[in-house]
Amino acid sequence: MSSRYIRSETRVSMAINTVISGLFAWFPFQGVSTVPLWGGMGMVVDLLPTVFMITLMTANIETLLTRKRVRSGELAAMPVPPRWQWLPRNVLLRALVLGLLMTALLVPLMTALFLVTGIESLPYPVFFAYKLVFGALLALLITPIILRRALGDQQQ
Repeated sequence: MSSRYIRSETRVSMAINTVISGLFAWFPFQGVSTVPLWGGMGMVVDLLPTVFMITLMTANIETLLTRKRVRSGELAAMPVPPRWQWLPRNVLLRALVLGLLMTALLVPLMTALFLVTGIESLPYPVFFAYKLVFGALLALLITPIILRRALGDQQQ
């Protein structure tokens, strides 16, 4: 049941975070024809709130929903995998830690990827598509971690 739950919730999270990431691309960049890599309206700066906020919101919502489902008996609690036991029990603190960690890891990684591939700017439609894919992939990365930790919260 828990692996099915993790797969199902991850798919839902991917869909929701794709939309949120699209909104993060549409509102601030509306009317822009090209998005540069650097600068205040650049892709690197844009990654900071995108990664942090999507991770923060996903961690808060998924943790609270999963805890509620375990408490109600809808889901069985599971032991926390050892590699995720260091994450704080407090929901907000956990979300902040994950948000900062993912931001610290993914922003430099994506910046390096842009630099290695020689991308200095993207036409807005390509940037928008990139943001949609990025939102889905971010959810695919973080949601299973969040859920595995949350499924074990009642056992601590």
